[in-house]
Amino acid sequence: MDVVQKLIERDRAKRLRICICGDAMVDQYVHGLLEPSQDGCQKFLATSEHLRPGGAANAARQLCNWNVEAMLIAPWNCEKGFSGCNVELCHRIRSNSLRKIRYIDDATGRIAFRHDTGSAHHTITELAEIRDLTVKAVRTMGFDAVLISDYDKGFLDYRTIKAIIVECNTRKIPVVADGKKRPKNYEGALIKCNGDYDCHNDTFGFPRVVTFGQLLPLLYDEDGVATSMPFSRPIVRCVNHVGAGDCFGAHLALALAHGIALDEAAAIAHSAGRVYVQHQHSRPPWPFEVRKDMTGSKRVDFTDLRHLRESLPGKRIVFTNGVFRLGCHAGHSWLMRWAKQQGDVLVVGVNTDESARALRPGEFVLSEGERVQILESMEAVDWVATFGAEEPIEAIRMLQPDVLVKGSEYSGQRVPGDDLVKDVRFAPESPFPAHCTDLVEAMRCE
Repeated sequence: MDVVQKLIERDRAKRLRICICGDAMVDQYVHGLLEPSQDGCQKFLATSEHLRPGGAANAARQLCNWNVEAMLIAPWNCEKGFSGCNVELCHRIRSNSLRKIRYIDDATGRIAFRHDTGSAHHTITELAEIRDLTVKAVRTMGFDAVLISDYDKGFLDYRTIKAIIVECNTRKIPVVADGKKRPKNYEGALIKCNGDYDCHNDTFGFPRVVTFGQLLPLLYDEDGVATSMPFSRPIVRCVNHVGAGDCFGAHLALALAHGIALDEAAAIAHSAGRVYVQHQHSRPPWPFEVRKDMTGSKRVDFTDLRHLRESLPGKRIVFTNGVFRLGCHAGHSWLMRWAKQQGDVLVVGVNTDESARALRPGEFVLSEGERVQILESMEAVDWVATFGAEEPIEAIRMLQPDVLVKGSEYSGQRVPGDDLVKDVRFAPESPFPAHCTDLVEAMRCE
């Protein structure tokens, strides 16, 4: 079993409670175009804006697609609530939360400039109260792991950090520190550093994970000996790197809380970060996306089809299905390429062994695992989903594809699910017209 699947199964079996404490803020993404003005300077013409939780709040939100109760503990005065971000334990403050406004030039897709507003300062009395309440929450709430997300904005001082780490070590739960202070401030925690800050050079004596963007992270033990990841991965297209470290830290804490070894946990967190940077506005990764990045598996569980639809906003999804009892022959390969041309993403539904036997009684059918594996190897196929019913109606209802594709032999007929999809397309006559039954008969004759 691959390590991501192990994490997914443990996640389904047990709901964890993970604490993310630190500096919360609001990330505001303003889209528009940079245009020259009469005075020779450039002006920014805004067209849309999006508000997302930032800092520790972003780290908490990154776990919303897992079976986790991610509890954010932070001084925060946010006028807008965010789904997937539990703020019940947040300390309401009088000053406005820090807001980082990023202006994105749609012509290039890059951040043109950034402007910070709000205040990260609190009164001394306010700080003392919320620090004491934070330590008390870590002591009494029964968390399975704690992530310290410290942006050095004045909330977490050395005494508070130390008290949190002592509580975690006493209860023998993982504590990960992702902070902007010197590593010695987080002694006793697993330190997550960004290699860009060169913080790994003074962390001898402290175990840590050092990230380098899309490059593989390094693991350092207490003696300063580094271990690199024993695999390589292709570079992915980066759409938004803002907050990728929050995503990494959250998934690192999640995997460690489920008892995953540190090297495997860091690999999972790295893949989560790779999925994260490929999407706008800090979208949290789904477990099946992390598994695909790590293992190349295109399989998505039937119960996740609705989530697959959510993970592909703006994409034109094409769905086709079959038993594929002998795997895929030349006609299937041709159909897959044609189907992919009808949209952006091709999802293929496959009957489980039980439903395949019901449809093909007495006939030879390859096992479900073999049929899925063959489909996964096809370049035109983006995702493969198995379904237990004889017909894929419920799968179509959950996925809500934009296009339903069937072979030319069904042309002019009603097909299952055609009332659920606006665009039903029948492929033209295949240059490889033989079907599985024809191939089996040909082999018998020989």
